[in-house]
Amino acid sequence: MLWAKLKAIGDTSDAEYKKASAAIAAWTDSVDVFEKDFVTRNPNSLASGMFLYLITDKIRIQDLEELYNNLGDEVKQLPVLARLPSRIEAKKRSVIGSAAPVFYHE
Repeated sequence: MLWAKLKAIGDTSDAEYKKASAAIAAWTDSVDVFEKDFVTRNPNSLASGMFLYLITDKIRIQDLEELYNNLGDEVKQLPVLARLPSRIEAKKRSVIGSAAPVFYHE
């Protein structure tokens, strides 16, 4: 309903547009918090693996790594998480403030 309201208003400078946009952002944030909390509280649930996959790019790398490391072995075997350890390592190397990767040019 809020998305339809945004589309109907159209004008991003309109006060109602801004209000609806803020409501969508708040709802999205609450979903992300729920998913992160669920993973923390239910490390052996297969749903935790799916939730972690969904929030991978929305949380700090330290939190992502901790949540992944705390998952049960069966959850870590989910195909959707197969590349997550390598993504975590790549993200750790590209964190702001870390050394930039070396590029070679011949």
